[in-house]
Amino acid sequence: MKSLVQSNIFSSSISPVSLSDTLRDYFKKYLASIDASEQTKIHYRRRLKQFAIWIEDQNLLTVDNQSILDYKKFLRTKGHEASTVGAYLVAVRQFFQWAEVKRIHPDITRGIKGVKRPRGFR
Repeated sequence: MKSLVQSNIFSSSISPVSLSDTLRDYFKKYLASIDASEQTKIHYRRRLKQFAIWIEDQNLLTVDNQSILDYKKFLRTKGHEASTVGAYLVAVRQFFQWAEVKRIHPDITRGIKGVKRPRGFR
């Protein structure tokens, strides 16, 4: 399986749509490979799709640790609750952990913390 680097995804000649399309291809492979309920796969698919859309909107040519931090901030500014942001980050984190194991891409989510829930949250 080609890595994102081998696919020239980090080349400056690649458009952001190409990055997003390449990620979406890998998202499909990831979702097909995980041992999870169909409902979990539906949720992950929706959350990973949102991440790909955000990449397109930001005109990103690469994704790195800072991209994940920026995405986390974006989700918070959209008014999502801490638990929702956490759910989106879990899907992205699980994908990049899988990608690292498959030697597709390093886990750029390592060290990224979830969003703190407000005190009194239950």
